[in-house]
Amino acid sequence: MSAPKTMKAVVENDAEDGVVVKEIPIPPLEDNEILVKVDHVTLHVAALSTTGSIIGCDYAGTVVEVPGSVSHKRDHIKIGSRVAGWVHGGLFKDRGAFAQYLKVPADLTFPIPDDMPSDQACTFGIPFYTAFHALKHSQKGNWPPGKDHSWFLVYGGSSGVGLFTIQLAKMMGHKVITACSAGNFDLVKSYGADAVVEYKAGENAINEIKQITGGGVHKALDCISLPESNAFTIACFAPGKGQMNVILPPDAAAVSVRPDVDVQSTLLYTLWGRAFEFGPRAGPKMPLPALADDLKFHRELVARIPEYISLGFKAPPIEKRGGIDDIAQGLADMREGKLSGSRYVYTIA
Repeated sequence: MSAPKTMKAVVENDAEDGVVVKEIPIPPLEDNEILVKVDHVTLHVAALSTTGSIIGCDYAGTVVEVPGSVSHKRDHIKIGSRVAGWVHGGLFKDRGAFAQYLKVPADLTFPIPDDMPSDQACTFGIPFYTAFHALKHSQKGNWPPGKDHSWFLVYGGSSGVGLFTIQLAKMMGHKVITACSAGNFDLVKSYGADAVVEYKAGENAINEIKQITGGGVHKALDCISLPESNAFTIACFAPGKGQMNVILPPDAAAVSVRPDVDVQSTLLYTLWGRAFEFGPRAGPKMPLPALADDLKFHRELVARIPEYISLGFKAPPIEKRGGIDDIAQGLADMREGKLSGSRYVYTIA
């Protein structure tokens, strides 16, 4: 296999009204990088990006180039191998999943099981890694085997992160209660949720959670991470210490009502072990340091993903939406709240 000199990519460009598909050079590989021909990608909403960057994080594809200088590779890294994973899209001009070709570190991509189609494999990106980052790395959950039989709250259980979190929490031994829209009750139950409440019910839903759990929870993940979801989730905690994880920086006012609850931001991009700034293009940004321990966890997790998948993790439901030229419309639909209980998947090659 060989790659051409140029490729199509979805690029962030404010001057052209958001994202546009452009023909750009295929970027040169750096140390320990391989080149993947992307065949499927999936969208997610946490797309804070810089002008000129290639956007997109979650991908599946085929390895087409492995330089001889690559030393930190695993056995599955060879020409023709099917691989999947995620990248920090939207920050760099030379890497992002929404492109025909993608350069990735050789040790931070995992082999796709033979019986798994690529349109499912690409969903094991940010949502899957976020669940493990929160429950295993941050909350230090037991795995394996699952021994914690306490209640675990998943706010936004029908999201991609939520569905993987439900499954992981169950495998760790938890009883899982989740808040989502009524139309997705059957979905979250099919992924393992023991109890479900309608998040729109507000205070009544919070009281229902406390009644079901015997006074509240001590562990939770807010998979939506808006001020109102932060406030809902922390209100469900029982008296005494606990830990609540959020996928974005928390709303200070919402979580300040419970100083006894340890609120941790599980911002997945820190797993790359490099410093970066997080925030909107027009506005203040939050500088985040390089976290060597997060990178170590990232490598350890990637090495075990085939094992974890073999234990029965199910991909979220998918909705096939076309090709690379259709991604901009999918992003617009997501911003308008048209996606619920599934993930948009696009065929690139």
